Amino acid sequence: MDLIPFFSTAILVATITSIVLAVTSYVAYKLRDRKRPNREFDPREMRDVSFFHRYNPPERRATGTDGVEVEIHDA
Repeated sequence: MDLIPFFSTAILVATITSIVLAVTSYVAYKLRDRKRPNREFDPREMRDVSFFHRYNPPERRATGTDGVEVEIHDA
């Protein structure tokens, strides 16, 4: 049994299957997109985004090797 024809057939079948699945997925996506109703924008439906808050750390001071406080400047 020769392995080259076997592997080339396996690669051909995998390629054709991938193309068929891609086309089927695209058609299903377009059908689903067409079924969805177009709604106008309603500003009353907007919600506040409340799950991201900027973290502001408290003022920090570093100490040098001599025990004297040194102010940290943000670059």
